Amino acid sequence: MPKPYYAQALLLYAVIGLTPVLTFLVDGSNPQVTDAAGVVWHTRSIAGAGATVSIYTMLLAVALSAAKLFQAAADSPVASVEEDMNLSSDRLRGSRESPQRTAAS
Repeated sequence: MPKPYYAQALLLYAVIGLTPVLTFLVDGSNPQVTDAAGVVWHTRSIAGAGATVSIYTMLLAVALSAAKLFQAAADSPVASVEEDMNLSSDRLRGSRESPQRTAAS
C-alpha cells in the first residue's frame, strides 16, 4: 500500500486520541455526578483519567507508528516508473538471450 494510505489512518487515529486530551484541557466545568453506589465524582477527574489513558495508549501508538512510517520512507530508495520499466525490459532481454548463449557454447 502507498504511504498516504497509512498516513491517513495515522492522522485519524491521532485526532481520535487527542479528543479526550483536548476535552480535559478546554472544558472548564466541573460538575459533580453520583454513580449507582452513591459515590460522588467530579467530571474533571473522569476527563483527566480518560486523557491519561488516551495519552499512554492511542497517542503512544500514533507516535510509534509515525516513527516507523517515516523511517520506512527514509530507508526506501526513490525510483521512477521509467527506471523500473527499463530494468524489467533488461531482465526480459537477458532471459531471452541466455538460451541462445547456452546453445552456442
